Amino acid sequence: MDPARPLRPLNYDAARMVFTRANDALGANWTLHDLRHSATKRMIRDPKLSLTDVQWVLGHLHISTTEQYLNPRELHQAGENSQVA
Repeated sequence: MDPARPLRPLNYDAARMVFTRANDALGANWTLHDLRHSATKRMIRDPKLSLTDVQWVLGHLHISTTEQYLNPRELHQAGENSQVA
């Protein structure tokens, strides 16, 4: 990385291009949505985050949208976390 070049936020098109290059190099077919899904699953497993925290990060209007990422065990744990938070 060139220290003289200023850092800029990565917009959607630039991020998609990074994924395209990585996919080409690896022979994979990952998408930005795959990255979002992986991040969501990690956040849901984090005991420091309530389900409403995850909802806020994802920008979901309804908690039921966020709950779609849960399996039955995680749904029980998310209920415990929301009571603590």
